[in-house]
Formats: sequence, structure tokens, C-alpha cells
Amino acid sequence: MSEIAIECSFADVDLSVADDQCADLQDSLTTDASEVSATRVRDNALTQDFGATLLIALSTPSVVVVARELTKWLARRYDARLVLRRTDTEGRKREITLTGPVTARSERLIHEFLTD
Repeated sequence: MSEIAIECSFADVDLSVADDQCADLQDSLTTDASEVSATRVRDNALTQDFGATLLIALSTPSVVVVARELTKWLARRYDARLVLRRTDTEGRKREITLTGPVTARSERLIHEFLTD
């Protein structure tokens, strides 16, 4: 069972909005996908915010759950632009930007992004 690390950030919004979106996504994941670790980090150590970037650590079996939860969150926060970044098993950097409203295709894109 391999570990997958994803970095989530929020594009084209000011820090206070990104902070709010990050907190909301973290709450959603910790409530509905308890097997997933979601930790907020700061982009700048000198700021006093909690962090507007979310690091998600999950195992391979959790991919379906995380894809579903990210899709549900985007459906609820259709104004958000969610940027997901990860390094695949071959060391390549991957990035995808998602916006709402979401479709079944969105969930498939997230699932494909999370798997190699």
C-alpha cells in the first residue's frame, strides 16, 4: 500500500478567501474521509494565518473516497479554483486545476490524477 501526498492550493483569490476555503476543505475531509490526513501549511512562515495550503496524505485504497470528497466540496464551493499538485511514482510533477460546477467527468479527472 503506497502513500500519496497531494498539495492543494486555491488559485486567483486573496489570502483571506484562500484561508477560508482551505479550512472548509480540511473540515470536509476530516469529517467525511477520516482515514485521510489533511494538514494546513503556510506559504510564508512570517504570516499569522493558519495556512492557505492543504497537504493531504492518503493511501492507495483511499483514492476513491478522496476523489468523491473533493468533487462534493467543489460542488458546494463552485466559485473555488482548486489546484492539486503531486509527484507520481516515477518522480514526475503533476498538477491539475479544477473549478466548479462539477460533473462526473470532474470526479474521473481527480481519480486519474491521484493514480499513476
